[in-house]
Amino acid sequence: MNLNIYLTNNLTMSLLLFVSEYSKRMKEILEFNDKKSVYYSNVIRAIQKCKDMLAWYKENVDKIHTEVDDFLNTNRKEVWLRYFLAHGTKYLENGINDYRYSDTHIHEDFLSSWTACIPKDCKYNTNFSMAMYSVKRMNDRAKQTPDDPDILAIHAGKEHEGCWAFCWHCEDMEHAWTEKLRKEVQDTDNIFIKTSLQEDFIKDMLGNEAFSIPDTWKPPKFFGTTYDHDTYFKEILEYRKDYTRDGQTPVQCMRYVIERIDWYEKGWVLRTYPTPKTEYDAFFMLWSRIDTLLEIMEIDVRRCLEIETYF
Repeated sequence: MNLNIYLTNNLTMSLLLFVSEYSKRMKEILEFNDKKSVYYSNVIRAIQKCKDMLAWYKENVDKIHTEVDDFLNTNRKEVWLRYFLAHGTKYLENGINDYRYSDTHIHEDFLSSWTACIPKDCKYNTNFSMAMYSVKRMNDRAKQTPDDPDILAIHAGKEHEGCWAFCWHCEDMEHAWTEKLRKEVQDTDNIFIKTSLQEDFIKDMLGNEAFSIPDTWKPPKFFGTTYDHDTYFKEILEYRKDYTRDGQTPVQCMRYVIERIDWYEKGWVLRTYPTPKTEYDAFFMLWSRIDTLLEIMEIDVRRCLEIETYF
């Protein structure tokens, strides 16, 4: 379906359809850096695709913004639930899988808002503080000597063996210990860790008259590394500070631009993994990006127009 026609002839549109069309256009732009593509290093085509993308986005951004706002107003309670579950789950997953939390910035109001809105008689284990404590305890224990005789037996009576500073027996023992700790943490009914319970929990909450959230609530907008828009744009500009480097060919200049475009947090790319399957997936992809994409596109297309003059 031609999305331009779709937007012109319909008062409402699918957010999922918009994300699909956007991703298709992005794929065409990124063919410039794809060595398997016949358009590899085709500067003129890449510039035109970038200009077309900006024009298309400008034409449709107000309508998409309205659709995103309407979707939130119509589905606010479910958006609230899915936001808090995804936010808390991602934070804990980083701790469980990587023993760190740096990739996910937990919002300062997360715990107080979650605790205040979930009904006291909820039949599910929704205790985020306890889930956080379990993961922190796992991380602390992972740094200690295993207390499991079977794991200690992996290295018992054996000299250190391996290459350079690594010992195979030590690594095997560490791997077995971390796997045991992970399994212990994951053996729970807490919905932030046992994610298979989340869909049933959402249905239960939406049917619970005691579940209430503020009428004007909106998900916090997170810009890749910060919740502050101004800080984010300083990062955007810093990442593009070498646009005016001298002594480069048009291909080299364009490759540098495409590399900046091809980045989720500071470029044009919408995060599409896992592949969006629902309107909620599309909503969350667009929510924090819709206000910033146009500004970023305009910066990069200005550079494209400069490169165009080199021919």
